[in-house]
Amino acid sequence: MSRGNSMFVSEAFALSSAVCIALSSMFINELNGRVPLLRLARWQITAGFVITACAALALGGWRTLESWQVWYLAASGVFGIAIASTTYFAAIYIAGPRLTALLFSLASPFALIMGYVAFGETITGTQGLGVGLILTGIIIAIGVRRRRPPAMMPFSDAQPNDSIVPVGPPPSLLGISLVILTAFGQALGSLLARPAMASGVEPFTAMAIRSGLAVIFF
Repeated sequence: MSRGNSMFVSEAFALSSAVCIALSSMFINELNGRVPLLRLARWQITAGFVITACAALALGGWRTLESWQVWYLAASGVFGIAIASTTYFAAIYIAGPRLTALLFSLASPFALIMGYVAFGETITGTQGLGVGLILTGIIIAIGVRRRRPPAMMPFSDAQPNDSIVPVGPPPSLLGISLVILTAFGQALGSLLARPAMASGVEPFTAMAIRSGLAVIFF
């Protein structure tokens, strides 16, 4: 596979992951008030472990593991799944799926900065521009108030009626903090898993180890 095709596949996987995360937040929001937080986390993580462990068994990924890879993946699971998944569910319950999905995009800048600090990775101009666009979009979405739409003309001869601007509750500081913690934990988990994944660990096996530790934790 050529380098260009490889990059296209990686980007396709990344976009698919973002779509799945957004859909997941919508489904989780429907369980708000019906399923307790820790029970929901236990269900989701256990299901993820069963699916990935079976796939790893079918593909023979368990036979290729080395001990140092397991340790890196286990540490990644602590931050990226056991902690980040719990705060992610709590953020959806408190802040709602839209704000959670929006702030969760901070995981990319966090991962980029951590890679620069921990591994000395180079930050290109395109990557820096992408981080700037993400931060700008978040600031605009959260900090800018919607403008009042123009007055609506009535059907009869009368004064124009002022349109009603729907005013929702302000973003919860606790919810915002939980989403930022989730994004940081997700980025740290990705950073810790990077050496093992770069060495060629089968992806389903890596995910099974990460989620398996979280299952034990819960």
